[in-house]
Amino acid sequence: MSIASQIAPGRSLARRFWVCAIPLVVGAAAFGWSRVAYYFNPVAEVPAIVALGLQDNNKLVLTEMTIRNNGYRPLELSAFRSGCASCVTFGLPSDAGLVDVDNLTVPPLDSVALSVRITVHGTPDVPFRTGITFATNDPHRPEISTVFEAAVRGWIFASPREIDVGTLKPGQTVRRRIEIRDSGRGEPCRFGRLQSPAPDRVKLTLSPTSDASGAEAGQEPVPELIGTLVVDVTAPASPWELTDRITVYEVNKDQPLLTIPIRGKVLPRVQVTPTSIILPRMVHDAADFTVECSLASTAGLALRVAPMDLPPEITATPVIANAGKDHACYRLEWRAESRPARGQSRAVTVRFRAEVDGSAEIITIPVRCRVD
Repeated sequence: MSIASQIAPGRSLARRFWVCAIPLVVGAAAFGWSRVAYYFNPVAEVPAIVALGLQDNNKLVLTEMTIRNNGYRPLELSAFRSGCASCVTFGLPSDAGLVDVDNLTVPPLDSVALSVRITVHGTPDVPFRTGITFATNDPHRPEISTVFEAAVRGWIFASPREIDVGTLKPGQTVRRRIEIRDSGRGEPCRFGRLQSPAPDRVKLTLSPTSDASGAEAGQEPVPELIGTLVVDVTAPASPWELTDRITVYEVNKDQPLLTIPIRGKVLPRVQVTPTSIILPRMVHDAADFTVECSLASTAGLALRVAPMDLPPEITATPVIANAGKDHACYRLEWRAESRPARGQSRAVTVRFRAEVDGSAEIITIPVRCRVD
């Protein structure tokens, strides 16, 4: 065997080593250079999703979003915006509250945390989802978005959500029905006490129900009917205004289950216009010490009106042209000889006796006169 044949296998082995090693070395060098180039730029790291868990509808949730710079150059952030301007506010935390951010710089290998306040809106079938988006100088991620997600707990609600009985006649009784429904709260409801804003005028009756009916195929789910609240409102004979709320409680719970606004009013049997008078009035730049006063039956019934014990300062003259079966009109005048001296004022009360449907009442109108 020759010497050349003995050396050939060694050279072949070395050749094979370099054939395999050179591409690996080149690849490793290229990868290392790419990583060095990557980290010598700003490198933004932000969570893609922030899970808020199970939340009540309309609940304010406080959370934060951390933005980290893993690179060796400053990370410049700008053009911050949210997907829901009405339900998301964010900024840098401070003792005085959130500080708005338009532009932000994160130093190399550092991070910044934004405080985020989110009002969750949704239903058990449609989870809440919104996001915050901003621009960066990271060449690999010029725009970044973080999504905030929450599952929404069901709730009990009234339908309709409020009661307006409008304007009632004295003694009139009206009835309204309120359906109480469950959108999927996930726990049974046991109705407790009811609180009426006026127990003698607003009577409440609550009947629990069980409604297993659902929506037709392809339709949105129908919240379960769990109770019916019957509200009977009886108007008093005198003027009355109701602006309050009905409260429904659960058994052994101090917090209200529902609060239902209720409003309405009862007009007086006889309505007077104006309700108070200040003289003189300025008419065409001249002082006018007269005014017309109208009285009308709010029920449209026959009305009889007569002045009572007029003050000596006042005269009351019927205005027949403006009168009718259910209304009357008088022109009141402050006598010239009884007007106060310049710079002084005087007040009196004018009374009318009004009779409607066999019932009489006294209408009083304060009148003040001031001469400047």
